[in-house]
Amino acid sequence: MRTRAWGVPEVTTLQNPEPGLGAAPSPEPDWGALTERLVAEFPSFAAADVIAEIVQARDAAVYVSTATADLGEVVEFMATYALRVRLGEIIPSDRLDPERHASPRPRAEP
Repeated sequence: MRTRAWGVPEVTTLQNPEPGLGAAPSPEPDWGALTERLVAEFPSFAAADVIAEIVQARDAAVYVSTATADLGEVVEFMATYALRVRLGEIIPSDRLDPERHASPRPRAEP
């Protein structure tokens, strides 16, 4: 428990929580606002396609335990990137020059 400068114990409340103790959870991102923004930004896609990208990005971000405070920003970045790739505006860098790695087991040719 922390004390004030004059020796009186400081009361911990939800307005003044100790770090990591009793802090209110971060608010959930506004998925509706994100969807509306991306649907407006990418009018060449059907709303269902934009929503599918957002859901896929959100599932991936939650899977890797992204903090709730960062979730909206991370999902927006991932969904925007995926939609821009689908439009051909950007080329995914991991597919520019794929390497073939020696593997002990045979692989099927594409």
